[in-house]
Amino acid sequence: IGPASRTFTAHLICAARMRALVLGLTLGLSQCATAAYSGCQTDADCYGGVCVTVLTGSPSCKCPPLFSGPHCGKLRLKPARVKSGLRLPGVSTWGGGIAKDETTGIWHMYASRFIGGCGLKSWTTNSEIVQAVSATVDGPYTLNRTVYPTFSHNPTIARVGPQTYALGYIGCGEGTKIARTGCTNGSTCNATWCWSPTPATSTPVVRADVHPSQRSRGSFNTASLPTIATRLQTRRETHAVDRGTSCDNPHWTGISGGPGPGGPWVRDSPRIANGTVVVNCTGTTPCWHDPAVTNPSFWPLGNRSIVMAYSTGCTDCAVSPGHKHVGLAFGASIHGPFVDLTPHQPIFPFASEDPAIWYDPTNTLGLERWHLFAHTDFSGVAENGTWAHVSAHAVATNPRGPWRVVPDPPYSRAIMWDTHPPTWLETRERPQVIFDRGVPVALSNGAMPGNNSSPWFPHGFTGDWSYTHVQLVDPAEL
Repeated sequence: IGPASRTFTAHLICAARMRALVLGLTLGLSQCATAAYSGCQTDADCYGGVCVTVLTGSPSCKCPPLFSGPHCGKLRLKPARVKSGLRLPGVSTWGGGIAKDETTGIWHMYASRFIGGCGLKSWTTNSEIVQAVSATVDGPYTLNRTVYPTFSHNPTIARVGPQTYALGYIGCGEGTKIARTGCTNGSTCNATWCWSPTPATSTPVVRADVHPSQRSRGSFNTASLPTIATRLQTRRETHAVDRGTSCDNPHWTGISGGPGPGGPWVRDSPRIANGTVVVNCTGTTPCWHDPAVTNPSFWPLGNRSIVMAYSTGCTDCAVSPGHKHVGLAFGASIHGPFVDLTPHQPIFPFASEDPAIWYDPTNTLGLERWHLFAHTDFSGVAENGTWAHVSAHAVATNPRGPWRVVPDPPYSRAIMWDTHPPTWLETRERPQVIFDRGVPVALSNGAMPGNNSSPWFPHGFTGDWSYTHVQLVDPAEL
């Protein structure tokens, strides 16, 4: 196998040994450090960076401004401001596609809000899409209006041409879902999750998977260590969906067009069948997915054409069969049709969803300037133990590929704050990279602290209350 494959394989072995350490086992962790931080042999080991010889005489990766780490895979982020993102009193929000109005300087966020005081576990019935605005990219954002009522979810926005913006989402917002009731404080109370932000009785401990640089700045609660059974239950509750007979379902993908980031929006996708679909599953090799896709993101290619990243189920994938995987499609415009660029093999060789495709114009070192972020199951259960991080990262020189999976995740569940000790999230999903005049400036995610402490609820136990997290990038000087 080539150098890149050797590095990726070594990283997976290292990850397995680290998981064993958490369980109290020892499986040669001294070798793990060597495998994960052994430098580079060629530029291929640096995923957008270049392999150079440093003063010590050992080759290592020199990374583009936006990335760091042994393989240039980690997105450089500034400590988040406590007063940032979109947080509403007693209400849960999720995700957040953001675009700037170049005329007014106002930033427009499109996010999910869960009605009825419910939380993330009620997303399939209580989610609607709202617009919020801010004078700064990381907020705080102020709620402006409801764009699409229930059921609609996971919006994303991109400038795809002169005075042309695309708003992507799932669920058409026709109100046919029966909203869940009985919620409180933005939390859906059930046997697993319930709002109870009172002083914890368990002894604070340091998470074994927290980077040593964070340990002196705070500790974490033993209640933030869910069992595998809890994770599986959470996964069932979060992702169990009903296709239904209308477009009010998570398998219907819509695209609306507008002249600016504030709209007005005109829906383009039909309100029947699956909405926006991916075509061109032809050839002798069977396609890995059905035409219906979900959770899109876009990037302009010129002449109003776009590349669309999508996720959808893969029944016969070798790893994580039955779970979502990520692919790419080309559209001559937001009106489609969308021709599959990955008809026979998904980007990541394990379960993944919520893809964010983007191009890095600040990289003057390497040629791999196309990036794809995705959410993955941090427990590693869906990935059959091959990947145990909350995010995944792939790079390419061209959106048509080939795409290479970076051995390291672009971000973790740990959040560094400007005026507060670091905290831990139960889950961090729906990544979206935010741009200002073509340059990446921030990362947004859907964030759920769960039982973990947060700056606003220091004792944790906030059930499935969630918020939209926005964090500025921290580019290095070359």
